[in-house]
Amino acid sequence: MRTKFKNSGHALIAAALLSALVAAPGCQAGDEQNADPIEVLSQTVLLRILTASLYNFRYCEVLLATSVTGGIRADVYNTMSRNTCPQEQWEALDAAAIAAEFSVDGAFLNGPRFWVLDWITNNSPTAGNASLATFGEIEMIQVASVVTPGVNPAYDVSVVDRDTVFLFRAGREVYQLEDPSGKRYIMQSFSRIVDADLQITELSGLGERLTLPAGWSFSVRTLTADLNLQSPETGAEVVTDDFSNTYQRLL
Repeated sequence: MRTKFKNSGHALIAAALLSALVAAPGCQAGDEQNADPIEVLSQTVLLRILTASLYNFRYCEVLLATSVTGGIRADVYNTMSRNTCPQEQWEALDAAAIAAEFSVDGAFLNGPRFWVLDWITNNSPTAGNASLATFGEIEMIQVASVVTPGVNPAYDVSVVDRDTVFLFRAGREVYQLEDPSGKRYIMQSFSRIVDADLQITELSGLGERLTLPAGWSFSVRTLTADLNLQSPETGAEVVTDDFSNTYQRLL
């Protein structure tokens, strides 16, 4: 008998599964100006966003989840190369109806989200064919299939198997969590899942609104040089805060 997932947990499940997984496979920091919007080469989808920066770039995700041995498998669909996730169309989506349509145990709506970085290099190999799907009136592309043992609450660490570099350019304001052991986590995207009105200009004051665990702190700093946030071979360590914003550990 399959486990049925409740929609009320969608923010935590989505954040634990992906949020920073989705990038532009093959995008290099120096390729922005000459990039084609979308290229399809040898069954590998190269998403090349025609912009000088992904900063404050809006995207949404739908996760199609099925219970499997050892946890939850989620096929992750993302809007990044297709559209900017129109709000009216996003609000019209029904997670239960999507789950029924695609014959999965649960569908989870992850977004809207906004990158707070400048560029992404994703060196992860793309497995199989990337497929398109339409949810309501929003077209998305499958960017990942992820298996996780369960749902991590805010401030618990999830390990994501990926090979990416997140670029934050000099002069950019970055937002950082630090745990009691001194491990630091840099925000990669903010979310409007919990606070539908959250603006990127409000992130510097987020520390006053977070309910941090004992020994944790939130800080803001302005970069004096480019920061390349590399995921290690053992996987990226990712946490979320109370607002489902996502952070990756800085090594």
